[in-house]
Amino acid sequence: MKFKYLLYTLPALLLASCSNDEPGLGSGAPGAAVVTANIGAVTSRASGTQWTADDRIGISGTTGSVTYTNVPYVTAAGDGTFAPLNGVAAGIFFQDGHDATFSAYYPYSADVTADNSVIKASTADQTQTETFDFLYATGAKGSLSSPALNFTGNAAFNHRMAQLAINLSVDRNDGFSEGMDAVTAKGTITLGGIAQEGEFNTSTGIASATGSASDFTLSNPEIAGNTADYLLILFPQTAENVELSIEYEGVTYSCTFLPTLAAGKRYTANITLRKSGLTVGGSEITDWESGDSFNDEASWYDPFNGHEAVLMRAATDTEPALYFATCNIGATMPDEIGGYFWWGDVEGHYSGFDSDNPEIITNGKTRKQLFEEGIIDANGNLLPEYDAASVKWGGRWRLPTHEDWAWLGDTENCTWTISGNIGSNNGLVWIVKSKSTGGEIRLRHSGYMSDSMLYGVDSMTVYGGATIFPEDEPVNVNNDRFYGISMVPSAHNGSHDATRTNGLNLRPVATL
Repeated sequence: MKFKYLLYTLPALLLASCSNDEPGLGSGAPGAAVVTANIGAVTSRASGTQWTADDRIGISGTTGSVTYTNVPYVTAAGDGTFAPLNGVAAGIFFQDGHDATFSAYYPYSADVTADNSVIKASTADQTQTETFDFLYATGAKGSLSSPALNFTGNAAFNHRMAQLAINLSVDRNDGFSEGMDAVTAKGTITLGGIAQEGEFNTSTGIASATGSASDFTLSNPEIAGNTADYLLILFPQTAENVELSIEYEGVTYSCTFLPTLAAGKRYTANITLRKSGLTVGGSEITDWESGDSFNDEASWYDPFNGHEAVLMRAATDTEPALYFATCNIGATMPDEIGGYFWWGDVEGHYSGFDSDNPEIITNGKTRKQLFEEGIIDANGNLLPEYDAASVKWGGRWRLPTHEDWAWLGDTENCTWTISGNIGSNNGLVWIVKSKSTGGEIRLRHSGYMSDSMLYGVDSMTVYGGATIFPEDEPVNVNNDRFYGISMVPSAHNGSHDATRTNGLNLRPVATL
């Protein structure tokens, strides 16, 4: 709503009993309060740009021996001319020549009484801001001889809530092919760290948060070009850690800022979404009322921790998105071999591998023993401290489970094409391409190490995983197996039973 000088003419009201000495009917009756109001130095209200039809205010005060509490007035046409909601007989009249002070608030609530001046509200539904965009005015004076009740100047209406403007844009020069309209439609934008429950005291004009901080999803932005604007009305509070997160295409981008949400202040955060993260620039406090500027640095959680990833399986209602790394652990290029690791090894070996190394703590142990020693979880997968991908790469990286390797090896999901020549310096490479996403990875034929020897570079390669091989399988009677994926020049097997003491290459995965 735009407010400049809005005039409310509150018609005269007839007292309960009349005589020739009492005020008569009509807005020009002696003693009838004529109210003029504006809203501070502010020219906008979040819930609209003008008064709307049926907007209501509540006015309270005492004149002479008569106390008026929460008298409702309504602008039926939304033109700023107010009339008593409950008819002429419910009006405000000055009783004598002494100045009487009145206060008023918006939006009107019938629940406010002389014994209960508090309105409880929640800001969780930002489509209903007109129900909690609280305004308050006090100090307007009038009398029987001067019945103009002016809520102007120092007695003007003021915003009692805080406003947070979040302006999001996407950098299409930094890896994004879609604009903010697609990001807001396909992604989830969440604001956390702000209390939504609170109350407004219509007697004092104080609005305050009363509940605990919680997360809520932002929706219904105004899209203009490559920017999505969210305008939020919130209870005043000192926010310890406001976090905005955007989950888009399986990746979560987030940033934090620390505004003190004061009554009547607008806080603006200009946030840009880039592949390298979110940046917050030029955040400031502006009218509603003017305030100081502030700037915050953005933090971003990179689930891949700087390593390249390929989306091989998109997220569904039952499965998360599955990403495979483009390189082996210890390699810097897709066709490099990298290190060799025994099952549960987090250091890796590049020469001098010893299958009889007493540090191979997983060998010869049953599933029960490994679980009790805190090496595997209840599903039979290595815990993070024994998972080389988790230890060396961090982020969301881990070793593939049996299910991951089996999915990749299933030709219903991926095509497998071999490239290269046996005995060449470049070696053999399997090119694996997802049928659903088009993502593609390269798995180098790199053999395996056993007893300090490298075997099978041109004949058989095994990549390691996280999952123990079932103990009821005859091949695992000596408790020396786990699941991996094996490849020979003519075939592959996503459920290969790998030997725990052999040195194998590792290709990390991440699920989001």
